[in-house]
Amino acid sequence: RGSDSVYRPGVQEVPVYTEDGATYDVVQSGSSYVLSVNGVATTVNVPLVNGSRIPTKADLTRLGPVWKVEDGVYWIGGPLWSSSSSYNQVGSRGGNTNSIGIEMCSNRGGDIYDTFQRTARLVADILIRNNLPTSRVKMHNTWSGKNCPQTIIAGNYWSEFMKMVEMQYTIQTEYKDAKISITSLAPNTIDETGRVINNPEVTTSVSYYLTIELGGQQRSITLYNIVPGTTTWEQWDGTYSTSKIWNNGNYSLSVAE
Repeated sequence: RGSDSVYRPGVQEVPVYTEDGATYDVVQSGSSYVLSVNGVATTVNVPLVNGSRIPTKADLTRLGPVWKVEDGVYWIGGPLWSSSSSYNQVGSRGGNTNSIGIEMCSNRGGDIYDTFQRTARLVADILIRNNLPTSRVKMHNTWSGKNCPQTIIAGNYWSEFMKMVEMQYTIQTEYKDAKISITSLAPNTIDETGRVINNPEVTTSVSYYLTIELGGQQRSITLYNIVPGTTTWEQWDGTYSTSKIWNNGNYSLSVAE
């Protein structure tokens, strides 16, 4: 953290960490261009893209520059740079020397969500071992502007991935002795990990038991979800109303499978 890379919000309340804890932009300052945070210009210079084109907000990497909040102050990693490559984005330096890189891989026909979950568990473990907050998790894109992790970016899945990391962080720090298991009540559709193993012809409500054992006590809860049908006029956009998930809609109930 450099003394030339600080944004002081004054008495403004600053969150310790949220995914969208800061709003970034690029503004002109004299003959130069600088980063602005929450509408306030900083002293962090934003270079020309590939040394020639005037930078804009769209040229910043997806998560913005690396930053942290300490005693009400945003500390921003600088100077920013524009890699002389086809990425054409302005990012933070130091990824190879100041971070721990993780490579994800899924075979053809493999379960990419299982890969995400295993990676989230590893990320949480690394954070705990190094006494780091979840705000320190960044994309490869943050450093170089590369479209990576491509699958997560293409699926707009970063916030969901970070929820996995935060959940694993909580489990490993506060409930590390707990035993968590799933019992499918719709075994023809979902398995014991909650994975869909067979897509139903009609949009179907499924349920499962979530059981937690901790301190000699055991608690279970029945949870429900919706599995889209393969033959339906309804267009699935990834969300369903609560009434449908809780079996109050016109969908078949699968708990008797």
